[in-house]
Amino acid sequence: MRPLNSKAWSIWGLALMLLLLFAAPAQATPYFAAQTDKACSFCHVNPNGGQALTKEGYAFRANGFYLDED
Repeated sequence: MRPLNSKAWSIWGLALMLLLLFAAPAQATPYFAAQTDKACSFCHVNPNGGQALTKEGYAFRANGFYLDED
């Protein structure tokens, strides 16, 4: 097997840069909703979940992702 030449390295570098440039942001999963039996809107402003949190969402995160159900 021969080593890659500079043109091959350039192609690989360009491919990696394009992959990183167009990579989609990580998407949240409904894991916590399934764990807590709560809708995504319990913790998130957007009813579909993700991004901005409600006061309950901030409390959930601050409590180590456990519900404080007194």
